[in-house]
Amino acid sequence: MNQYTRHIEQSEGGLITPTAPWYDRSEATQKTIATMRKDSTVFIITGDTARNKVQVMQGGGHSTEAVIIPENWDELMEAKGYPALQTFYLNEQ
Repeated sequence: MNQYTRHIEQSEGGLITPTAPWYDRSEATQKTIATMRKDSTVFIITGDTARNKVQVMQGGGHSTEAVIIPENWDELMEAKGYPALQTFYLNEQ
């Protein structure tokens, strides 16, 4: 396992970073490996009237399906108490 961990750290750009304040660990630092990369990250978004689910999957094969929402989507979301879709847009950094 140690050999595998070292390989991942080297090949995936592992870093030592401060431990997140919400993570229940006594250590001040932890090994961090990016799980999202430009052009290789897949988002799985599903939902129905009872729940919404989102997963981020790194690596492996995937396909793309178009998601078409109505032009009045923001109004529909507001009527349900949700913020406008544009508040969820990601900005390139």
